[in-house]
Amino acid sequence: MNILVYSGEGTSPNCVEYTINTLKQFLSDNYDIIKVDDKILITQYWEDTTKLVVFPGGRDLPYVNKLGSKGMERIRNYVNEKGGKYLGICAGAYFGASYIEFEMDRPDYKVEGPRELRFFKGTAKGSALSTFYYQSETGALAPKIQLPFINKDVNIYFNGGCFFDIDESKTLPEGLNILGRYSLKCFDGTVNRPAIIEIENGKGKAILSGVHFEYSPELMTERVKKAKEEGRDVSKLEKLINAIQQTNEDRLELIQSLLEKLDLKLNKEIKVTFEKKQNDIHLLLMGMEGQNNKQFIKNLLENDVNINSNENYFSFSPSFEKKNKETIFIDKYEKDEQINFFKYFNIKHYFESLKNNYNIDENEIENKDQPGGIMLYSEILTSTQTILKK
Repeated sequence: MNILVYSGEGTSPNCVEYTINTLKQFLSDNYDIIKVDDKILITQYWEDTTKLVVFPGGRDLPYVNKLGSKGMERIRNYVNEKGGKYLGICAGAYFGASYIEFEMDRPDYKVEGPRELRFFKGTAKGSALSTFYYQSETGALAPKIQLPFINKDVNIYFNGGCFFDIDESKTLPEGLNILGRYSLKCFDGTVNRPAIIEIENGKGKAILSGVHFEYSPELMTERVKKAKEEGRDVSKLEKLINAIQQTNEDRLELIQSLLEKLDLKLNKEIKVTFEKKQNDIHLLLMGMEGQNNKQFIKNLLENDVNINSNENYFSFSPSFEKKNKETIFIDKYEKDEQINFFKYFNIKHYFESLKNNYNIDENEIENKDQPGGIMLYSEILTSTQTILKK
């Protein structure tokens, strides 16, 4: 099953990266975590193979404009009718409400209007705690969020998020649970406003969070290093990191609890930090020892698939310095040393078993193309759909 993370227009690159890393930290053993854009959500058949749809932080208006009524209707039906799950963080939380009010007193920033997902039948209001500035940490905070359902108070990154306008003098609507509250006074003078909510919708469920629980001290420290290299002031970021670090174990417990509420199967071993270690092989082409792969390679090199476009294409390159997100590089398997550190597949055993199964004479291998005799290996690709589609 797949977990789809929206990464189209409007999303913040940091939010997408941190969200994906966090999901992998907790779920990678059991799900393929895939970045998608509006075209995929509108045109592809994804509902039956998807366990969760995630909309991370950024700007909600481009989500609305790019997906349109058709895209939003499919997401809504996926949750309400097919029993799917939706996770919205910051902009994704605004996007999941029925109505949005954002920076109402600032004409250049003001956003107001209805939204079509309507998982929360009410208004998401923000910026809840501080004035928001795009592409800036000026208004960023690490407020203490009260989490009664795990009996913890946790410092969580905040930058422009919402509170959910719920009249708590009345009985809460059926299926709505308040999971977290702001401990600080909100912009309208109210206190203890809902920061994280869980809502049952039809057969499915949504969790909306005005705060960025996916922001970890480790990932933010990487930003600090880059900022220092560029000569930028990092004092604000360092203060935020220190605050989040103080309750980081509780933050991880929060994430685990939220994912469990979304009926997701967690990794058997959840690492305290997300390890970004990976080998240097982007995509490795290998063949059975003695098998003649020259014609296969020649055919691949002569194929002009996407070479003159901006889409992904296959090419050979001995240098990983040149690779970018628009290219899938393929290295040719030549030495045993290349495969000694592979973690997920015993390649030598595979080829030896294949060779024994075919019972091929050594002299015949070179002149025969054996099914399974050529394979591609990668530990870095986001998804095998990258290969299948392109």
